[in-house]
Amino acid sequence: MTRHRIHRRARSGFTMVEIIVALIIFAIVGLALTKMLLTQSAGFKRDVTARRARAGARSSMNLIISDVRMNQDYGGVTLANDSTFVIKAPIMFGLVCATSGASTTIAAVAADSFVTADSKYGGYAVRNPNSPYTYGFVPSTTSGTKTQSGTATCTGLANPIRSDTVTASGRAGAVYTFTPGTTLPTAVGQPAFLWQYVTYRFRKETGDNARTLYRVSCGADTISTGTNCRKEQLMGPFSTNARFNYYLTTATTLSQDSSVKTAPADLNTIRGVEFVLAAIAPDTVGSSKGPASATTTTSVFFKNVRVP
Repeated sequence: MTRHRIHRRARSGFTMVEIIVALIIFAIVGLALTKMLLTQSAGFKRDVTARRARAGARSSMNLIISDVRMNQDYGGVTLANDSTFVIKAPIMFGLVCATSGASTTIAAVAADSFVTADSKYGGYAVRNPNSPYTYGFVPSTTSGTKTQSGTATCTGLANPIRSDTVTASGRAGAVYTFTPGTTLPTAVGQPAFLWQYVTYRFRKETGDNARTLYRVSCGADTISTGTNCRKEQLMGPFSTNARFNYYLTTATTLSQDSSVKTAPADLNTIRGVEFVLAAIAPDTVGSSKGPASATTTTSVFFKNVRVP
C-alpha cells in the first residue's frame, strides 16, 4: 500500500505536452490582445491627428474673417493669385468732417479693437460723392502728416459728428487730421476709413514640402516687406493643395455662383475669396503612407461693395 501511494504522488503535475499546449494557447491569446491594443492605439492616434488637422484649418479662418469681411471691392484688392492675397484692410471707419487743399479731417471709430491694436497705418480712403459706391485711396506716403486733433472741427458742424463720444463695443472714437488734404473728390459727411496693407500667403518652408499660412500687416505704402511691417505665422502645416480661389462680379452666372482658380486681370471684379485650407497633421501614424489631412473650404464675401 505504501509503495502504491508513493508511485501515484510521483506522477502528479503536468506533462510536457500539456505545458506546450498551454503555452501555445497563452501565446495566441496574448497576440490577439496585443493586436487589439495596437489597433485601438493607432485608431486613437489617427483620430487625434485628424482633429489637429481640422483645428488648424478652423483656427486660420477665425483670424482671416475680420480682415477680409470689411474689404472694399473697388480698389481694395492689391494682389491676387493662388497663393497670395493682398488687400487694403480697414482698421477704422468714420466720416469726413472737413476737407480742403490744406487738410482733411476724419472722425473715426475702430472697426475691431484687436485688429486696430495690431495695425500699421497704410493710408485713408474717402467716398466719392459723384460715384457714391466707390472710394478713393490715399496711401500714407501722400496723405501728409497724420495727427490726432481736437473735436471742434467735427462738433462745430450744422450736423455735428461726435466720434469722440461714440463707442462701439467699448472702442472709443477719435478725430484725425491729415496735412495737406486730399485732392480726391469728397465732401463733408461722406464715409471714410483708415486702412493697412494685409497680405495672406501660403509659403513653403525650407526643406519641407508642407506650406504655412502667413499674415503680414504693413503701412507706409509697403505691401509685404520692410521695417513698417509685422509678419506672423498663423497656422500650419498645409498641403500643396491649399490655395485661394475667387468669386467675381461678371456677366456670367457661372462665375458669380462658383469660385474660379485664376484671379482676374481686373482686381475690382473680385467680390469674395474662397479659402481652401488643406491642413495636414505634423506627424504620420503607424503604417499610414502620409500624415492625416482635413480640408476646410470657406468663402468670405466683401461687405463693403458697390450696389449696381
